Amino acid sequence: MKIIFLDIYGVLITQRTIFSLEKHNKSILYMWDKTGAGLIKNICKEFDSKIVISSRFRITEKEILLENIERYNLSQYLHKDFYTPICDNNRGNEINSWLKKYPEVTKYVIIDDDVRYINKDQSPFIIKTTIENGILYENYLQIRKIFS
Repeated sequence: MKIIFLDIYGVLITQRTIFSLEKHNKSILYMWDKTGAGLIKNICKEFDSKIVISSRFRITEKEILLENIERYNLSQYLHKDFYTPICDNNRGNEINSWLKKYPEVTKYVIIDDDVRYINKDQSPFIIKTTIENGILYENYLQIRKIFS
């Protein structure tokens, strides 16, 4: 099984989308990048991978998060246990805790713009994005390389 640990802010919510959609008077939580969501969806289809949400929004904004997952047709790619546990506010530890429950995971990636809280042993699996542009085609290619 292949898993995508997905942050939202800085991956699918970016300064680019906020700037381009700011006139719509919506909360930034609704301003997901369509292209970024499409890249995630393509990886899930191509590699039969599943999504696990590691974003803080899993704690603070569950309803909006689930609405957007549905809106961007990603719900079918959610793992049955699609949130990392809340541990010690260390994303790396939360991911490790989730992985311990699922030893059948063969490969994974961590897509995030802020890697300060990812453990050093996880660095080969990090797909670093930026708050300005989120997930890009070059990140998609990195994920494909890890999953191949």
